[in-house]
Amino acid sequence: MKTEELLNKYPKATTKLKEWWNKKIEQALSSENLSDEYKNAVTAMKIQDVQIIRTIDNNPHTLFEFFDENNIIIRIDATDDPVFFGAAFVGKTMYYKFKTRKQAERDILDDAFAMLEERL
Repeated sequence: MKTEELLNKYPKATTKLKEWWNKKIEQALSSENLSDEYKNAVTAMKIQDVQIIRTIDNNPHTLFEFFDENNIIIRIDATDDPVFFGAAFVGKTMYYKFKTRKQAERDILDDAFAMLEERL
């Protein structure tokens, strides 16, 4: 599934992700020695779908912390081939085979979003 379709298919999970992301930005800015004007400007911008799409497509592992905090633990294991395996845990385990770690990380997010959406 394309990333944009993923975000549209799971609107509650996407909203929760945006809230989490914006909170992280605010926390990061609060610890920096920056002007209040700059902090307010950055905070007001809020995360956009295009930024989430780029992150998921380029570095899907970035979202693992978000899912950890929502009790969806994603683990990627590798065999000697190397063929990577992904498993998402929340009362159920799903295994898949992938040729690259990035593909495993990206594709397992589909299930993680579905699990979170179901809970919300």
